[in-house]
Amino acid sequence: MRTRRTRRGLAALLLALGGARTAAGSAAGGAEAGELDLPASALAAAVGPAAALLGRDASALADNPALLGRDAPAGVGASYAIRPLGFTDSQASGYLAGAGVGAAGVQLRLVQGDLTEVDEDGAGNAGPPAGPVDYQAIAATAGVAPDLAALTVDWPVRIRAGAAVTVFRRDLAGTIQSGWGGSAGAIAEWPFGVSGWFVARHVGWSGTTGWPVESSAGGAWTGTSLLLDGDRLTAALGGAWGRERGVGGVLAAEYGLEAGGLGAAVRAGWTPSTTPSASRWPAAGLVLRAAALSLEAGLAPMGDLGWVQVVTVAYQFHPAGE
Repeated sequence: MRTRRTRRGLAALLLALGGARTAAGSAAGGAEAGELDLPASALAAAVGPAAALLGRDASALADNPALLGRDAPAGVGASYAIRPLGFTDSQASGYLAGAGVGAAGVQLRLVQGDLTEVDEDGAGNAGPPAGPVDYQAIAATAGVAPDLAALTVDWPVRIRAGAAVTVFRRDLAGTIQSGWGGSAGAIAEWPFGVSGWFVARHVGWSGTTGWPVESSAGGAWTGTSLLLDGDRLTAALGGAWGRERGVGGVLAAEYGLEAGGLGAAVRAGWTPSTTPSASRWPAAGLVLRAAALSLEAGLAPMGDLGWVQVVTVAYQFHPAGE
């Protein structure tokens, strides 16, 4: 009887993202790069695809390269995630921006875990564990967001756009798979608190195998000083599509308060339909800020596997006097 060797831990983790084919292929040593579907920051864990509009620090490069340099001329950030089944996910990022030029940023991401290797027959029946397997995936991303202010100076809307290239490499029990791909996105901001986004992510190939393409689009409204002086509420609504996940919705909200250089915010997000097993509960997040330093935490459901916990630390360099 024909058998296939698979890695149960990786298959279960990726299946919780809603991609059965990507989960099976990646766990068997394929090149689908399903790990890129995992949220890379606390923001992405808390609000899902709406991070393509809400991102404000260096880690936003993974969600929408158009966000680079939106709030400050330079920034750095790092995230660490504890995922179900013993996986860890670390990323570090940074960017620089210049007036009239735009912004450029880089990000390095590392996913690691100890997997269990088993043999499956054609009916999916598994034999006894064959032993532990080392696993590591690395993704390096570089992105740019040109300054479009001069081109849109007479427009009633402010447009930002960006693009990024990602190189991916996976080492699974000594089997190396590598590939490359990219992302592109745009955001539009009107002066009365309305904004919108569009992004296409993880468009790439490893050999002849396509990556888990994702796209999302939507709009948001932001109001300030609604309940208290210095508060800020953003509510986002949109749609998402993934090659593996299908079509679904995007709901997210963030409410924060800033005063005297200190700030805090709470977040919540839900992505119905796209990942049925992982979307029974909404995700949530917390942000604490002191001047240019921020500490963020995100908690996202992964179905029967439990929850993913992500912590992000970011620092943005502002000009003197700001």
